Amino acid sequence: MLPRKPVMRYLTRSKFEYLLEDKGIYVSAACDQSDPHEGDYDYRYLSRHLRNEANCEEELMEKVDDMMLGRMKAGRETTYLSCWYCSDEESPAMWKEYGADGVIIFSTDLALNFALPKPLNQTTEFYELTYSDQLKLQANQQPFRFKNGRYEHEKEFRVEFNLLAYSVLTGFEPRNEVRVGGVLSHECDEITSCMSPEARAKSHHVIRRKGKGYVLAYPLAKIIHEVRVHPNASDEELEEVRASLKACGIDCTVRHSSLRGLLVEQEPA
Repeated sequence: MLPRKPVMRYLTRSKFEYLLEDKGIYVSAACDQSDPHEGDYDYRYLSRHLRNEANCEEELMEKVDDMMLGRMKAGRETTYLSCWYCSDEESPAMWKEYGADGVIIFSTDLALNFALPKPLNQTTEFYELTYSDQLKLQANQQPFRFKNGRYEHEKEFRVEFNLLAYSVLTGFEPRNEVRVGGVLSHECDEITSCMSPEARAKSHHVIRRKGKGYVLAYPLAKIIHEVRVHPNASDEELEEVRASLKACGIDCTVRHSSLRGLLVEQEPA
């Protein structure tokens, strides 16, 4: 059996309530993340390499740059992310930045992977990020696995969902229509051979649009193993969170933060 890695997600109180209402995990496009350079890389990397290897026409190299830039932009618009913190120890900085008045939910990498409904698993990846300014510049093949070093404190574990690939397999988003020999890709047995008939039938029921993003219909009771309320939370707030979870059929451990009483908001000068 593969070892499990603990992961947690810091949520404001409102985002926690949205999570329970949605009955799933919300994913948003890479281009809508707080990091404006999410999924960016040096799209001129290939043309520079070609120039060094051969005497290439400049007009051709400009076309290569345009192609790579378009590919990068399309990836940022069709790749959707859910970001977690890879640790079992609470972080004061993460509380303040992402969950000041809310909670953290605890899970594991394997739970997030194995509980994902089929056929979402066909176009979803799970991984820890690598933090390197240099590697990010060169990451034209796997641009979402790398971030700049200044984000290293976030220890991010990522759920990456490819909407374009999912639409090719299932026809979920008509605007991403692809045809194979005149046949819609999701109606082509060769393209959909990775999915069972049952998975194909469920494909439009395990995901739904919400605002600018999508909700992946996770069974929350299988992925939420523990919840902790923010360090300054009262006992009443803890009981409110416990009641909200139970109302949704989630019977997990609910307790105060291990940093309770240690994080006090500074009064403005």
